[in-house]
Amino acid sequence: MATLFLILNWILFLLIFMMAGHFFRLAFLVGVRRRHDLVRNWKGERLPASSNMVKRYVTLNLLAAIALLADGLATVLIGLPMQVWSMTGGLILWLYFTSLHLMGWRARQAAQNGSQV
Repeated sequence: MATLFLILNWILFLLIFMMAGHFFRLAFLVGVRRRHDLVRNWKGERLPASSNMVKRYVTLNLLAAIALLADGLATVLIGLPMQVWSMTGGLILWLYFTSLHLMGWRARQAAQNGSQV
């Protein structure tokens, strides 16, 4: 049982770096390559690609990627316990998806009111 627990911890730890890479990739594709079709909420529904929404989306992805990398690197360099790095990683991801949800909600409100986000 302890071996299985150790294997699952390593998988979870490596996924932190993979998610950070995914967030960096999204920020690069949307911000630099102008792939505004990738601006989506957590359900995969497209968000209006106004200039403010694109800036917020790129910023959110960069912040999440940097925070996840800092969490992973702090675990390697400082030796954070499993409870700490898994809790901070979960908090970062929860904040990311909550922010995406709020961005979608604000976009829907702006579309109903006819204003720009």
